[in-house]
Amino acid sequence: MRIPQGRLLMVGDQGYGDTIQFARYIGMAAERVQDVILGCSQEMGPLLENIPGVAQYCHRWNDVPGHAVHCRLSSLPHIFNTTPDAIPAKVPYLFANPERVAVWRERLDATMPSGLKRIGLAWGNGSKFRHGPVDLAFNSETKHPIARNFDKLSLVDESYWELTGELPAGRIIASAVEDKKPRPLFWSLEEGRGRVFVSIPGHYSWSFDDPLFRLLLLRGIAWSAHEPVDRFNELVWPGADVTKP
Repeated sequence: MRIPQGRLLMVGDQGYGDTIQFARYIGMAAERVQDVILGCSQEMGPLLENIPGVAQYCHRWNDVPGHAVHCRLSSLPHIFNTTPDAIPAKVPYLFANPERVAVWRERLDATMPSGLKRIGLAWGNGSKFRHGPVDLAFNSETKHPIARNFDKLSLVDESYWELTGELPAGRIIASAVEDKKPRPLFWSLEEGRGRVFVSIPGHYSWSFDDPLFRLLLLRGIAWSAHEPVDRFNELVWPGADVTKP
């Protein structure tokens, strides 16, 4: 469908990650209408407003101008009849504001040495993901306090692998097998006083209902803040689902 004289309101209806993923369709939709108005969070707007075809973004409903039709960002893959082999791959489709990049580079370089790999692993070209059962095996050799008394844990969540970057084996907390190889899904990093704890699982509400998953996350938060890992134990049980085997 084309509306050459009409205005399209596109609503970022998901979280930050999914909004960024679905934003690859905005340019395709903009080719079919006169203007695109983007309704999204105040945090996402400055990043998405630079996509060609976006006339403006609004983070308050009262500011949204009149429009001929509206659509959720998460509906665009269906509207464009996307298949796994036809996902739009025109990259980059997002561009950070150069002034903001410069400001954050200066702030980070003042905190850590310039060029330091700060997170460990990240999504990149060739990375893979899967939804479904995830069977985690914990690295007993690291003796990390976050993983204390953990040997295995089964979740129904997402697994990401073939990520870019370098991660020392000694920083891996837990892995799951994908493509016949163990892939890190929980890890930690330390640089000076700085600490990072990463959990790839956590994409679904039912994972946060699992008291064991909660325990890992709360330990990770406490450890990252240089607090005892049992600091938030009292938050493990309220509202947790303890009926699952």
